[in-house]
Amino acid sequence: MVKTKTLKRFAMSPPVKESPVEAMYLSKKSVSDDTIEQIIEYTIDWCIDTFGMSETREYPYMSWEWNTLDHDKDDKQNIGRYDPEINTISLKVRGHRTAKLFIKTIIHEYIHYLQPRKGGWYERWNNQYGYYKNPYEIEAYYLSEMYAQSATNWVMKKLF
Repeated sequence: MVKTKTLKRFAMSPPVKESPVEAMYLSKKSVSDDTIEQIIEYTIDWCIDTFGMSETREYPYMSWEWNTLDHDKDDKQNIGRYDPEINTISLKVRGHRTAKLFIKTIIHEYIHYLQPRKGGWYERWNNQYGYYKNPYEIEAYYLSEMYAQSATNWVMKKLF
């Protein structure tokens, strides 16, 4: 379900064939920091080319870290986050088994960057429906799932 007016045109996507390199496993032993930086940069480039940029916010700042499985249960589940107050997408590499899952999280957070913040609807819906029934979360999960394969194929071609 796509609720955001400017994202409605992305509700349908042609089927995309899987790429064999998408199963690149993300571990600190096998993937360099530079490769993670490139995956993020290429994925954001893909998002800008595909979805465009927000008319009301500048390009989001990107931050990431490797080892983040803290003792806080909520922190373990939070492997990606968009903070509209500081216009930042924060990513945790550990918790993503493959490059495709990492790319999918980046797309999900980029969709949050594109969603309107005026009126505080994200927070209202979160309070009323909870995280998993929040229409903005449903939209971000839906679009990231739909476009993850296309983005992964594009990013992997750029990497290799």
